[in-house]
Amino acid sequence: MYPSVANCPSVQTKVNAGETVTVICQQPGQTVGGNPYWVLVSTTNGNHMGFMASYYIKNTTNWIDGVGRCQ
Repeated sequence: MYPSVANCPSVQTKVNAGETVTVICQQPGQTVGGNPYWVLVSTTNGNHMGFMASYYIKNTTNWIDGVGRCQ
C-alpha cells in the first residue's frame, strides 16, 4: 500500500502536539511538508493504530533510524 491522504482517508484518532506514539515501521508514501515517508503508529494506550505522515513525527531526519520498513 502507498500511504497518502487519498489512500488513508479514515481518521482513527487525533494525536496532539507533544503526545507520544509508538512507531512500528515506516515506508515511502505521499510527500507531506517535504517528507516522503509515512509511519505506522500505535497510540500509547494501544487503542488506535494507523498510518500518519512522518512529517508530524519529531525527528532530525525524514527517515527514522532504527525503525524498519513496513512489509
